[in-house]
Amino acid sequence: MSVRVGLELGPDVIRAVRLGGWGRNRLRTLELHWDPADPAEAIAALREAVGDVGRISVAVDLSFLFAKQLRLPPLAPAEKRRILTLEPERFFPVRAEELVLALRAEDNLVFAARASVLGTWLAALETIAPIELVEPSPVSLARALGRSHPEAATILMEGKDQSVGILEIGAGRVRRVRRIGGDPAELAAAVAATGEGGEQVFLRPLNGNQGWNSAGGAETTSGRELPAVAGVPPSHLAAYGAALGLGGELDEALLPADLSRRIGGRRRRSLASGAVASILALAFALFSLDGFRSRTLNKLDAEIGQVREPAEGVLALERQADALSREARGVAGIEGDRLDPVAALGALTRRLPPGVHLTALRSTGPDWQIDGFAREAAPLVARLEEDSLFEGVHFLSATSRTRLDGKVYESFSIAFRLVSAP
Repeated sequence: MSVRVGLELGPDVIRAVRLGGWGRNRLRTLELHWDPADPAEAIAALREAVGDVGRISVAVDLSFLFAKQLRLPPLAPAEKRRILTLEPERFFPVRAEELVLALRAEDNLVFAARASVLGTWLAALETIAPIELVEPSPVSLARALGRSHPEAATILMEGKDQSVGILEIGAGRVRRVRRIGGDPAELAAAVAATGEGGEQVFLRPLNGNQGWNSAGGAETTSGRELPAVAGVPPSHLAAYGAALGLGGELDEALLPADLSRRIGGRRRRSLASGAVASILALAFALFSLDGFRSRTLNKLDAEIGQVREPAEGVLALERQADALSREARGVAGIEGDRLDPVAALGALTRRLPPGVHLTALRSTGPDWQIDGFAREAAPLVARLEEDSLFEGVHFLSATSRTRLDGKVYESFSIAFRLVSAP
């Protein structure tokens, strides 16, 4: 897991919150004394204390900053920055000095730091790890406190020069910042005005001084100590908030132009590397899927080969059984439709009365015809129709009388159809 460190550069101390790693070392807090005019020794000690670090974010204390609500035209932040950069002495108490600016789009709150001083600090800190964010400490403090107290609140911050910074926050964002000098009457009036709307009031001593009285000697009953957030003590909340801001937008950051370009370049390279890694991972997944598919198909082919020969024998037997079944059904159909001429002759013998003489019997398939003489020919049709082997019995021609052996006989010619036995 990548280790990130949030730093707060205060007037006398550097506070650090180290996030990342595993186990008990996942969150660590550090505090080192330093001389802002000669930061090399403190930075070297900090480098040894934090160990291997992936990214750094920096919160600059309000004592090093100019903070103002400026009346600027409703322009984009880049245009506002250009106006302030052209004539900084019109807005801040500087002369011929370059400033690093942090502007916001929704209002005219501006933070500014001297570029020469801030550049020296950042160059020294970059010997530890790449800096990914620089912002005013009120912004970091509001972000950290918003994790546990998103409601509106006022923070009274002790300054090194007996001044007091009044920070109004809400939902993790800075709403207003103003600084009150060391005049006791002005200070007491400003402190008394805080929290009139029912907002919580927190006290933030400069160096953890629990006996600090923000009212300059007057009683202050509404203020209380900042709470701890996620195990981070109140003194390190600004450093913790800076660490939480890593990876966010840089529009409101307190960044020199060259550092802003380097951070943008690193983010683009990281994005490109991530995209390439994603493409390679997808390609590897597809390749693995194709390999798994090939192995599965090969395994199935081997198993099919093992059962193919027995299956072909079973299929051959099944085909032979089907052929025999068809033959049996054909034979049964033929047997069912076959005409039995012997049975037909027997039926004729039974149905024709005694004294009938047949002179001819012809058949063409099922169609039969008999010719002969009988004492009475008319009843013959009815007698033949009584047998189930005959159907369609009828005379083919009219009967005629003739005398044979002194007796009178009628000739007949009868046709009928022979059907199979039921």
